Amino acid sequence: MAATPLDRAAILKAVEELPPDQQLEVAQQIMRHYLATKESIHPKPPAQWVGWRELAGIALPRDGTAPTDSEVAAWLDERRMKEAE
Repeated sequence: MAATPLDRAAILKAVEELPPDQQLEVAQQIMRHYLATKESIHPKPPAQWVGWRELAGIALPRDGTAPTDSEVAAWLDERRMKEAE
């Protein structure tokens, strides 16, 4: 016999009717299932993704002046050269 799909409100109502200890048990089971399948739901970012640690060195100098276009172009060229090695 196939299970009938329930909407979110029906699921919440059914859980609310359980005693508090069973509500907690259901919530824990849902979290365990989510954590076990998290990789397939939320895959890791692609390799070209740049994290904040890599960007930390691009902060403004202490005097608060913004870098010039030529400085930024030089930084990008340096990065491309490092990646090509």
